[in-house]
Amino acid sequence: MNIFIFFYIDDSLLAANQFAGLGVAAILPALLYAVVQTGLSEELFFRGFLLKRLAQSFGVQMGNIMQSLLFGCIHGALLWLALPALAVLLVILLTALAGYIMGWLNKRLSGGSILTSS
Repeated sequence: MNIFIFFYIDDSLLAANQFAGLGVAAILPALLYAVVQTGLSEELFFRGFLLKRLAQSFGVQMGNIMQSLLFGCIHGALLWLALPALAVLLVILLTALAGYIMGWLNKRLSGGSILTSS
């Protein structure tokens, strides 16, 4: 998904830009940022909190679809003004697919634990 963004967006808009020009010294801070700030917080909210609530109310399949679409839409909304509509739609669909797969992994393979997709 990120490969499509780089064709359209100014690099200064991306969070990773704060590590630009630091060379090898940026590896550890960038990894920590990616794991803690982005990945872990998204997993805790979307798969750890939201999916569990939606699955209780609507069933596992529909709950997973709902959380994945919300996951995709939020990522698309962040880029709405920076990318053409078709690129935003592609970001939404690809991110929703990734969210669906991670939700499926959590529910089916690890009994609801977010460890499989973290």
